[in-house]
Amino acid sequence: MPYAALTPGDIEAITTGLVRLSQQIDQAERPEDIAAALTPIVDRHNGVLHRIAQIFQGVGNICDDFLDQDPYAYELQETSDEAFDQMRHLTAILSGLDDQFRSFAPDVTRAPAGQRPPQPDYEPTPGP
Repeated sequence: MPYAALTPGDIEAITTGLVRLSQQIDQAERPEDIAAALTPIVDRHNGVLHRIAQIFQGVGNICDDFLDQDPYAYELQETSDEAFDQMRHLTAILSGLDDQFRSFAPDVTRAPAGQRPPQPDYEPTPGP
């Protein structure tokens, strides 16, 4: 049985949910609070990252059906396959991050903004 297409309201609900997760992390006072917000994102089997990887895997697979009609589908398939590989890699890296936040001592809380130690300058590592 085919699935019904997502409505604009469905897409808005997904986006709103992700924004709320982000806000929940921003407002977290304890590591356990961060863990609770991360779990639906980083869960290796059911998390958002895993589901996004599945989407790109599906897109890549569907491109096979278009190859005979338009060779451009090969480029789209390569892009989708690369996105799938990257999302799978990201999922593997971040899987268990929520559990790592749960490993903090129960009395650890967030330092108030005015009492945080200065952060070292951050130089992002160039991507591949």
